[in-house]
Amino acid sequence: MTRTAMGFYHPDGFVPAWNFAKRYAGPDGRIATLPDIVDARLAGMDGDASWSTFFVTASAEYYGVGADGRKKLIVAHGVGPLATLDGIVDAYIGKPRDRSRNTDSGRITAEEFLKLEAGFYGEVEIVDMDSYVEFVSANPSSYRNKFKGLQDPLLLARLGKRATEYLQRHQEITKNWCDINYKPSFMPMIINNSEPDRELYTTFPKVNSSYDYSQRVAAEVPEGFAIAHLLVISDPHVLSAWNEDRPFTSLTSEITCMAWDSNIRLVGVPRDVNWMHSIDEAPSAEKVLREQWSRFMEPNNDADYVPPRFYRLERQGDEYFTRYPKASNGFVMDDPDVEFHVRSVEVVSSVLPFDVKELFFVRYSMGQIASLAPRGANAYMIVHVGRPNAAGWATISVQFYQADVDTTRRLPHPKAIQQDYDRIMVGIDG
Repeated sequence: MTRTAMGFYHPDGFVPAWNFAKRYAGPDGRIATLPDIVDARLAGMDGDASWSTFFVTASAEYYGVGADGRKKLIVAHGVGPLATLDGIVDAYIGKPRDRSRNTDSGRITAEEFLKLEAGFYGEVEIVDMDSYVEFVSANPSSYRNKFKGLQDPLLLARLGKRATEYLQRHQEITKNWCDINYKPSFMPMIINNSEPDRELYTTFPKVNSSYDYSQRVAAEVPEGFAIAHLLVISDPHVLSAWNEDRPFTSLTSEITCMAWDSNIRLVGVPRDVNWMHSIDEAPSAEKVLREQWSRFMEPNNDADYVPPRFYRLERQGDEYFTRYPKASNGFVMDDPDVEFHVRSVEVVSSVLPFDVKELFFVRYSMGQIASLAPRGANAYMIVHVGRPNAAGWATISVQFYQADVDTTRRLPHPKAIQQDYDRIMVGIDG
């Protein structure tokens, strides 16, 4: 059976996401590069997983000084100092950081940059900084339609060998969206090749202590180092912005540089993967605990366990579970995790309302629940959250139950298993 590529998001950040993706890919597999994502999107349809989310890739970008003394950008897909976990960790958090500029990029040594340029690690794309500064100066906006994208040397290096095909497909998807949802757009803005605006590579010269915004120059390279980071590509999303002197609304994706504390989704690519299959999403700890709850149940060894006055219930398919109790009886959010399985429930009330002031984070007190609860109720379920009125108050609707809760066994918190690849991926990998 052909294995598909699989995306791994991890709440604990880059390192476990990388380890999970590498484990899934296997010894002969790899972490997807940006050209791999291009391949997946060209093989798929608009709306497939490959088009519907962001990906951190194993494509890396470096800015430094070449052997000839000229500043250069080097794009390396799956090779180079940032092709291994150790190299990435060292670059992002092991090297001295430049706090004088607002950047979360990593660093490699100048010697490593020269080895990249010389082809020591493998094939790379090199963009001369002088020519790139000319292009950015002539095209100050980072938004690219297909025509401008084909002229952008850095964008072409980032997307790889199928850049022209990808820009054409992206334009078709965006133009169709504009024609249906907004207004006809002959040449829509499809990619925000955004890093020049963050001044990683280009900046404005200072003249008499003030910036001259009429021209751009190459940014300085930290002495003895080169700037280094992994590349991220987003899903196409609705964007309303200004391009030079005109507003536009389009379906636009972004290519950006990864910051260490960014959200992470890496794709494990087994050997000989068939890109005609969409990229699957690896299950989260929260998902497997709910869907495969019976194999995760653990004895409740708390000899002093006292049930709460009211359990909050959650329904998953035909099963009911209780949530872990709130952190306090005050106006706090609910705990999102499920704890006990419920053997049976009996409805003991109609749907009853109460009001909350803050809707984005629904905070209510157990006192509000107790004031509504009928005799015999030991559990409740939130069945509806209304829209806020002009004063900002929203109505929460609840229903009360008599629940037979099995407190002899409980589910662990997701944090207890989210580092355990084997428990999460059972039945999916191997």
